[in-house]
Amino acid sequence: MKVRLFFTILSFLLAFSVVVDAQQNGRRRKKIPPILKGLSVSGRIGPNIYWGDIVDDGKTRLSLEGSASKEMRPWLAVRASLGGGFFAGKQDGGLSFKTPYVELAGGADFFILNQKGWYRDRMVDPYVGIGTGLFMYSAKKTYTPPDEYHRLKYEEELELGKSDPDYKDWKNVNTGFKPCLNLYGLLGVKVKVDKLHWSVHAEVKGNYVPTDLLDGHDGYRRAYTESEIEALKEEGFDENSPKVQLGKWISGKNDFFYTIMVGCSYKFADMGWKASSEYNRRKYQQNKKSYTKNAKRKRRR
Repeated sequence: MKVRLFFTILSFLLAFSVVVDAQQNGRRRKKIPPILKGLSVSGRIGPNIYWGDIVDDGKTRLSLEGSASKEMRPWLAVRASLGGGFFAGKQDGGLSFKTPYVELAGGADFFILNQKGWYRDRMVDPYVGIGTGLFMYSAKKTYTPPDEYHRLKYEEELELGKSDPDYKDWKNVNTGFKPCLNLYGLLGVKVKVDKLHWSVHAEVKGNYVPTDLLDGHDGYRRAYTESEIEALKEEGFDENSPKVQLGKWISGKNDFFYTIMVGCSYKFADMGWKASSEYNRRKYQQNKKSYTKNAKRKRRR
């Protein structure tokens, strides 16, 4: 089902690109506004791979992203993107979660082969990128006891929790929509389909989100050790108190996910870097050779 949906959306993007290209063919003789030079729009689709606390099963789900990028130099483009998808998974102990998310981000892509004097109109162009943005998610974690023993144990924990003001039900959590910061780094490659407008590309992007609640699971409870119980006794708690019976709360680490996406891009108009002697390799070498000859002539005089 996921594979069929993936190819359906990709086919739609390609069909849409053909229609837009046909419309643009009739406008090529008109003067192109400067804002459209070096401007590209892209669509991408692919799986996200989630690394967190509840990932024994089903840690791969689908993500979509659209973006617009503007060339600033042959080796630099800035981009703005809007993406979304969802995470889901379950754990053998009965915990499961589902988290839809939306991301609005901005960043920069660096085309590593297009440094000054090395620019070429390449068919294959690798790049790296960094960026940050607003990440919004809504995690819902649920607990289904795997057997009668765990069900009774969970009910006993909830009953004890009523006597502890610091207790929270950590097995059933609904965060609601929460905003946070997202930092990403990516590695990509762009392959031209024609000389000017169309290209396909693939990206691997790692995302760091400074929260442990993407799966609604930001920690767990474990039994106190003997030394910890002795310390609690000194604070006035006995072994039968709810605080000791419930166990110690252990906070988790931040979650992480990455995406592997493929898509297509449409560039409205070329920036004309290949005509610049500052960036084009051939013209750069010609100018350097000419400058060297002129310098030698001046020395002879």
